[in-house]
Amino acid sequence: MFLKKYYCSNPKWYWVADQIGGILYVNDNFYSMENIVNCLKLNVTAKDLFAWYTNSVDEAMKGGSINLVNWLKLKKGERLWAEEI
Repeated sequence: MFLKKYYCSNPKWYWVADQIGGILYVNDNFYSMENIVNCLKLNVTAKDLFAWYTNSVDEAMKGGSINLVNWLKLKKGERLWAEEI
């Protein structure tokens, strides 16, 4: 379901170290089961998923990180704040 929702047909994918339910590799991206479940449960858009992933990689290169759920909350807060101005 995750692959069909966020990727075009026939993406290259596999479970890292053949550990089903662990880390999913898809077209040079890696997702934990927690991120997969949160994407589907929260109905995250593909645009938001890939924006978070890019941000996550950039932050990791600087020694920081932000998980998907908190990133979505921050994004929503910024949107609400911008609407108040």
